[in-house]
Order: sequence, then C-alpha cells, then structure tokens
Amino acid sequence: FLSLEQTQRLSNLISQTKNLKNDAELKEKIRKQLVVLIDAIVECKDQEDFESILGQALVKIRSMLCDSESLTGKFESLNLEGTGSESSLQLMSQILEMLEYLSKEGDPNRKSKSQSEEEVFEIGESSVSKDEMNQLVLISQMFTHFSQNDDFKIPDTAYYGGFQIQDNELLKRLRSAGTELLKSVGKKILSGNFNLTAISFPIKCMCPQSLLQTIPAIQKVFCFYLNYAASISDPVERMKAVITTTVAFLWKNHHFEKPLNPVLGETYQAECQDGAMIYM
Repeated sequence: FLSLEQTQRLSNLISQTKNLKNDAELKEKIRKQLVVLIDAIVECKDQEDFESILGQALVKIRSMLCDSESLTGKFESLNLEGTGSESSLQLMSQILEMLEYLSKEGDPNRKSKSQSEEEVFEIGESSVSKDEMNQLVLISQMFTHFSQNDDFKIPDTAYYGGFQIQDNELLKRLRSAGTELLKSVGKKILSGNFNLTAISFPIKCMCPQSLLQTIPAIQKVFCFYLNYAASISDPVERMKAVITTTVAFLWKNHHFEKPLNPVLGETYQAECQDGAMIYM
C-alpha cells in the first residue's frame, strides 16, 4: 500500500531515528512505535485501513517529538491537520524536520567543526612525544614523491605499454590471427550459421606443445627452491624459498602462445633434475 514517496520518507524517518544520540528515551519510544507501525502495515488488508493506521502512528510520533523538552516552542507553526495520503506525507516531512533538528542543532553536546579539530589537535600533541612526531614526519616525507601522475612502468617496457615481442616468427603468427578470425567468421556466415560464439581459436596462435607438456615445464623450477627450503630450519628463509617458488613459475605460465588441448587418453611424464618424477 505504500507509495514510492511514502516508502522513501519512511526509510529516511527510520534512519534519522537511529541518529538520535542526545535523547535515548525518546529514541526508544519512536523505535517501538515504528515497529508497531510496520507490523500493522504488514497485516493491512485494504488501502483505507492502511491510511488510517499510518496516520495514527505518525500523529503519535509527532506528539512524542512535540513533548520533548528540546523541541518546546520550536515547531508551533506546523500545520498537522488531515488524515489522507497527502497529510501522511506532510506528517512525515514535519517529523523528519524535527528529527534532523534533534540530531544536529538541538543536540546540546554538539560541537562546532573548528572546536572539534582544535581538541583533536591538542590531544594529538599531548599524546605524541617530540621524537615520535619527528619520526612520523620522516615517514610521511618518504611517500611525498608519489602522486596520481607518476609513471610506474619499468625501463624495459615498450612506450605503448607491455613488453615488446622480440620473436619475429611469433609476431608474424599473432598478426595473422586477425585474418584467420575474419576467415572463420566469413565461412560461418556464408554457410548460414550466424552463431559467432563458437569460432575456434586460430591454430597459428598455439604453441607446438600440449597442456600436459606445458605443466611440467612450469613445475621444473620447484625442485631448486623446495629442496633448499627442506634443507634449512629458519622459518623465515623457508617462507622466502616458497614465495620464490610461487613467483618463479610465472615466467612460463604467462606467455603469448596457447598450449594445445590434450588428446583423450594422453599421458605425459617428466623427471626433474633432483630425480623427482612428474606424472601427467
């Protein structure tokens, strides 16, 4: 039964009630009334019954606010007559105005921004020693050279970004991939098949190895660092070796050529330099 505008204002009313900090008793009374209101709205069977329940609940909340000492004589000019849908919206607006006053201007404990900043500054000065302050200044100066306009590219990268491919044969195959894709698209359209999501990856862009051969090539660096980690007892050095292992295999895992899919039933085995076997 709630209109969009009524829903928005009721949501704002609930949010403003949560922001009340200087009158816990009033906050609890309004909260209980809102709970009763929501339960009653759920059980409503027709629009007329809904409007009556909503109007009564809003009048009760308005009365609670008007009885508050902080609002005495502040909102005497408000017109709260009416019981229809328009008066419900009007009541919600007036209640929101009262709640905003209580949570901001009406809060006796509220301090100005400048006063709060001065107090925070004084607390900071009293709790931090001079040596600690100097250390904090030095730390902050370490990061002053960073800005949003800094270019963090390493010197080896190409001017247009990324790394330049030095393998001319690979570069030639990658450049011809666009032509292969256009040919595949043309063949599908001419054959009457307009499903362009099933276009196969150009074979020219694949490496002459299957996925089963690629995985052991990635893992061949494991034996160096993991054997080293097993030979030492320092946990920090062990962790360094494990991290190095994790990073070291990335060079082979990220390359420009896609490995071929393995044939059904295909197997592969390899032997590491330390004698460890890899079975795929």
